[in-house]
Amino acid sequence: MRLDEEKLRSYLLGSASEADEEEISLQLFADEDFAYRLENAENELLEDYLDEQLSPQERTLFHQNFISARRHELLREIKMLRTAARKSSSPAQKPYEEMASAKQGWFNLFTRPLFAGAAVAVLLAVISSIVWLAYFRDVRTPLELEYALLNRQKLADPATTSSLFAVNLVSGSFRNTTGAAVYQVSKMSDDVLFRLALPQKEAEGSELSVSILGRGKSSFNVRTARVFQNQFGSELRFIAPKQALPVGNYEIKIDTDDGRYANTTFQFKVE
Repeated sequence: MRLDEEKLRSYLLGSASEADEEEISLQLFADEDFAYRLENAENELLEDYLDEQLSPQERTLFHQNFISARRHELLREIKMLRTAARKSSSPAQKPYEEMASAKQGWFNLFTRPLFAGAAVAVLLAVISSIVWLAYFRDVRTPLELEYALLNRQKLADPATTSSLFAVNLVSGSFRNTTGAAVYQVSKMSDDVLFRLALPQKEAEGSELSVSILGRGKSSFNVRTARVFQNQFGSELRFIAPKQALPVGNYEIKIDTDDGRYANTTFQFKVE
């Protein structure tokens, strides 16, 4: 049975019923093409937001449950590009001078204000599309979206984090703060708290994106890992589900725009 687009939109906005959420989650596992439908629904939701087609209730849910700080900044940039494109494509107020010669005809044609504006609009549309493809087509799994919100809400809450199994890592080959970074899956709580000792100081409360890699492939992504300070310097904390950590060897990488952690990895093993 195909899920209708209204249910997909409610799912993305966090307003779907428990039954619909379960149905969509099952569909994601059962139908490999379903992820593309969810991706299209996400793109349409973003388009409707930019075009101001969302209802007041949908806009509230969009900001509360869907949009991240990084996406908010990208949306702002795309909105500016689209506004500039619309202004640039407006008709010129004054006619342009006639072509000086037939030899320069095509060049002059495209330097007329009317066509120049259209050219700028096309260029801005291309830039907007590149930004869109780079940042909005990487649809996270429902579990990753769930934990992105959990990390935002619970990382600073000692009542939540104190009860979690902790994985404390320093950069290098299978090292933690006490020795070998080897952990028994049977001892892990359902939610696992990761604490990474950063080799350089970072701003308190800033967020970084991390990827947990198993067998060279991404097992789980967290875009809302948060920086905390301790007596030794900066550490990065995030919560990940035990179900994303089956027995095996893992590597954690920190993704930044400037690549300052490109050569820094945190390795651990689950037995």
